[in-house]
Amino acid sequence: MTNQTEQQTANPSWLTKITAPVPLWVGWGVNGLAWVIFILTANHMLEFLMGLACIYVGLVAIAKRESGGKKLIFVSFGDAIWMFYWAFARPMDDSAGLLDLIHRLQ
Repeated sequence: MTNQTEQQTANPSWLTKITAPVPLWVGWGVNGLAWVIFILTANHMLEFLMGLACIYVGLVAIAKRESGGKKLIFVSFGDAIWMFYWAFARPMDDSAGLLDLIHRLQ
């Protein structure tokens, strides 16, 4: 069996299906882009979306862990936690987090 065949048999079919077309270098690029967007903006919705993107990259890394994605797993889920923390945290300035926005909409 080849390495890729072994990987596919070890992963659930839904995981293989949603992550197959994405190479690991794209995952590293998404993590880098998430940090650039985080640093350049203070938009909580973008932080939330970048957190979701990091979770997807983490799933890609799990599916391709035998091909060198082990470090990307920790980096992606760490980035996702960080992005979600800032998206939902109450900041010290006048701009509000997503939880405050949801409270105001009710």
